[in-house]
Amino acid sequence: MKQGVIAAKNMYGIPTPYEDTYALKNTMNFFGLPALCIGDINCLDSRTLVITEEDSKNYKKALVEDGVLKSILMAGNISGSGIYQYLIKNQIKLPSAGRSIFRLSFADFYGFDTSKGAYTWDTDLRRG
Repeated sequence: MKQGVIAAKNMYGIPTPYEDTYALKNTMNFFGLPALCIGDINCLDSRTLVITEEDSKNYKKALVEDGVLKSILMAGNISGSGIYQYLIKNQIKLPSAGRSIFRLSFADFYGFDTSKGAYTWDTDLRRG
């Protein structure tokens, strides 16, 4: 729907770029090999950190700018992709403590509020 609105504006003569990279999500299956891409995996500039990991059955590539995940490509095991989708959509800063970007979970972004006795989202990691 968002792409349709942008296309209609452009056809009507109102130049409008498509900037919602969160909606740039595609999941497919290549002859039994699942693949997932979220964000613009080809959007590189001088600030972009490219992180890759691969083995005989999996390939992963992440683009990070200013500590924020901008896009990810996964082929093979795509489990756990929900965390990446959430991080990209909400522009949440990644933890800086030596944790591999490909080993993150939602637990890495929660804290404990002792005054309320409850788990809380770690707002220190959010983009301000």
